[in-house]
Amino acid sequence: MNRKKSLVALIILLFGLFLLGGCGDNTEQGVIEAGGGSVTLAAADTTVAEGNSTILTATVSVIRKDSTGAYITDHYPGQAVTFVIISNNSGGTITPMNGGITNAEGVASAVYTAGKLKKGLVVQDTIQAHIAGYSGQIVITKTGVESGYTITLKAEPAQVTAGQSCVITATVTATNPEGGSSVPVSGQIVNFSLVANNSGGYLVTVNGVTDASGKATATYTAGSGNINVTVSDVIQATSAGSAGAVAIERTGEGAEADET
Repeated sequence: MNRKKSLVALIILLFGLFLLGGCGDNTEQGVIEAGGGSVTLAAADTTVAEGNSTILTATVSVIRKDSTGAYITDHYPGQAVTFVIISNNSGGTITPMNGGITNAEGVASAVYTAGKLKKGLVVQDTIQAHIAGYSGQIVITKTGVESGYTITLKAEPAQVTAGQSCVITATVTATNPEGGSSVPVSGQIVNFSLVANNSGGYLVTVNGVTDASGKATATYTAGSGNINVTVSDVIQATSAGSAGAVAIERTGEGAEADET
C-alpha cells in the first residue's frame, strides 16, 4: 500500500515538473532571449578639433521571440544609458542629454567635447555606452588643430506644455590661444536642428547668424505626441565644426510643470 502511495506521489511530482518546464519557455509572453540585447553607439562626427563637440547617440534594442516563435527587435524607451570615456587621451568630457534616458525609439543622446591635452597632437578617445550588461563603443579622433570656437545653448523656458514655445539661444565664443578670456564671435552662421523629437515639435530659426554678442536664436514649439507622458526633445546647434545641445522637457497632460 505504501509503495502504491509513493508511486502515485512520484507521478504527480513528475507531472508538476513537466508543467513547470513547459511554462519556463514563455516565448508567447515575449521573454527576452539571453544575449539578445545590444547597444549601438554612433557619433555625428568621429573627428573633431580640440575643444569642439559632437552628438553621440546610443540605440538600445533587444531581440526576443513573439507569440509565433519568430525573432523580432524591440527598441526600449525610458531606459537609463551610461556614457563613459574608457580611454581618455584628450581629456574630453561627456554630457548626457535628458539624463541619458532613451526616447520612444530607444535612443539616448549625449554631447562629447574633445579635450585639449597633448596639444597639437592627434589622439583618440574611446567612448562606451552601456546598460544592463550590454554595451557599445566608438572611437573619436581629436585633431591637433584647435578651432578656437565654442558654442553653448540655452532654452528659455526649459520646460513647456504642448503647443507652447521657447527661445533657443546659441552663443558662439572664441578662445584666446594664449589663455585669455573667451570673446563673442559675430557674423558666424549657426545651424539649428532637432536631433531628438519625441513630442513632434518643430523648430524655426529666427536669426541664424550671430550678432555682436555672439548670439543666434531659434524658436522651438512643443508638439502633442505622446501627450499623456512627459518627454524631452533635444536641439543641436552647430557652427564652424563645433556643436552644442540642449534638452527641453514637454510635460504630459497628466503631469504638472515644475514651478520656477
